[in-house]
Amino acid sequence: RPYRRIYGLLTIGALLITVLHIPPDQPSTVNSVTVRVFAMLIVMVYFTWLISDLRIKNMLIHGLFWGSAGLLIYAAGTFFMYLFTEYTFSASTPYPVFDRYWNINQFFFILLCILSAIGLWVSKYEQQNSI
Repeated sequence: RPYRRIYGLLTIGALLITVLHIPPDQPSTVNSVTVRVFAMLIVMVYFTWLISDLRIKNMLIHGLFWGSAGLLIYAAGTFFMYLFTEYTFSASTPYPVFDRYWNINQFFFILLCILSAIGLWVSKYEQQNSI
């Protein structure tokens, strides 16, 4: 299975990058961006596998589709905010700017939670949805 190998390589790569860039006293831009890129790549590999395998009758009642879509939206929506972590979370950042970034982050997290809840709700139809 080539997808397991891809998942394994992505996981090992992301783990190595995050372990090697752990700063002791501040948020890490490298770690934040690595986690988001890793999440986006994992979701895109899953979507590629899901579309190429064609074992699902209706994608809209596939639980992992909704959870993966939520994770993709969250990771992509917060990517640039965490790309500038050093500015966003520094002590010199004005409070209104930090508050706006934090509210955007929370909005995308709520969207992730809602889409994951939809995925849990439609998972009851999973057995009838498989081919």
